[in-house]
Amino acid sequence: MEVVMRKFMLYMLLPAADFGDLQFAVALPASAEDAAALDKQAREAFLKFTPEGFEEAISLYNRAIQANPNDAVAYAGLGEVYSFMGSYRYLVKEDYEEFYNLAYKNIVKALELGPNLEQTQIALAYNYLHLSWEKEAKATASKILSQNPNNPEALYVLWAASGENPDSPEIRKVLELDPKYIPAYISLGNAYFYKKRSYGQASEYFKKAAEIAPSAQIHNLFGTVLRTQGNYNAAIGEYQKAIELNSKYAPAYMNLGITYFYMNQLNQSIARQKEAITLNPNYPDSYFFIAQGYDRENNAQQAIMYYRKFLEMSLEQGQYAGYAATARERLAALGGGGQKKPTLTHVRRNGYSFRRLSFFQKGRRPGAPMGNETKEPDRITLSFGMESGASLWSLVFEGFDQEIILVSRFSGADGGTVKALYSFGAKINESY
Repeated sequence: MEVVMRKFMLYMLLPAADFGDLQFAVALPASAEDAAALDKQAREAFLKFTPEGFEEAISLYNRAIQANPNDAVAYAGLGEVYSFMGSYRYLVKEDYEEFYNLAYKNIVKALELGPNLEQTQIALAYNYLHLSWEKEAKATASKILSQNPNNPEALYVLWAASGENPDSPEIRKVLELDPKYIPAYISLGNAYFYKKRSYGQASEYFKKAAEIAPSAQIHNLFGTVLRTQGNYNAAIGEYQKAIELNSKYAPAYMNLGITYFYMNQLNQSIARQKEAITLNPNYPDSYFFIAQGYDRENNAQQAIMYYRKFLEMSLEQGQYAGYAATARERLAALGGGGQKKPTLTHVRRNGYSFRRLSFFQKGRRPGAPMGNETKEPDRITLSFGMESGASLWSLVFEGFDQEIILVSRFSGADGGTVKALYSFGAKINESY
């Protein structure tokens, strides 16, 4: 399984580079009267949705703030850029909290200086969207649209927060208003890919996105659609284009490895996966496919090692339940069973709930009064929005010591899921 990001896949547009130093870019001097022009240039750079565009936007916004320390538009712009960066880093399994903190800091400043400015509200809407506060995202986007019905970004946020229906008129209107709005093409491609299983239409949107703003992320997504269609050679070409654009983009190496595995080119598959984990060791998929490759080569010792590493990394992540079952089966067959069972001290906050609670663990929320901070949550929220079913959750929790966990029930939880969780000692909170 490649990294599956069924919600908000547009964030894959963001570069896989280390953004850590961007906020410290040297700000060239500018006069106060230049601030508005710098804001405009920064916005144009940001809306390119390219690595270079984001870097340019940050530099320009910083110059605008130097020229005018009370420039609400510049602070809002920085908040929006950093929010995108945080979402990207979260999705590619890299440290992200620093960027949410930067987003929060700048959005709060923008709210202080210009709470009713359209760009401030846009930044706030996107931040809510990125943190999976769908209700707040929709409310903020609707507020913008009540004043400006033709704002493509607000229309996009409203559509994304409402479930990303590819047949919705909102997303069509976004592209009518802005035919180069890259997030719409990416999200439509993923909606057709994951929701409709319409791979031809998905390919069309990814191809269009690559033509407008080629990036490692777009080519990687396009390659995955092609691979799913069985067009392995074309998929390899897209992954290689991704690597040419960004030689440190780990997902492309991981997906190359998966493709070579399906082609039974095991040496190539293992080599690419090892390159992926060298760049980013946080992909369970890579460890699983390395184990599978060694397994097919009858290298039991290496296969056992990587199967164990995969299980160590993935047991708390529901999307890997199928792989986990295979790994346990193969470990038993290879004589590598009987590994020590980990103890579940708490159910880790998974998916978007983890990201949300992590960012707001001190009660911080853009738009909330400063100084009104709360303690870190004393209960763990487990979202059912992406995975459900008794068999899946049995796999997720298999191997852990049973203990009482508090679970807030989301509407996406079915009866089988709730029953499975009860069987593992869960206490269900129906009032969430």
